[in-house]
Amino acid sequence: MQGNRENLYQRVKGDSEMSERKEYELTDEQLKDLLGACKPVPYMVVGGVSPRSPQENANAAWASLGNELGFKPMTVRPVPGKGQKYFMAEPVEGSV
Repeated sequence: MQGNRENLYQRVKGDSEMSERKEYELTDEQLKDLLGACKPVPYMVVGGVSPRSPQENANAAWASLGNELGFKPMTVRPVPGKGQKYFMAEPVEGSV
């Protein structure tokens, strides 16, 4: 029970730190690339090596956007009430 309370506290604490996040807007091209990265791809396993999963591709796309726009990709959250082009994330230190 104690572990569950600590996990809940960490989630609530993390969500309350929204003041550190900045709002970003994707261009149409960035959104298209991000959505494209999330799509599953047909493949045939040859030599026991399978391609990256849609989740791995999406994570790589967010990482690329994070490098380009100056935010930490694992901190991305949607902006309620706005379209899919808008999100909030923690900026990388030193970026504006």
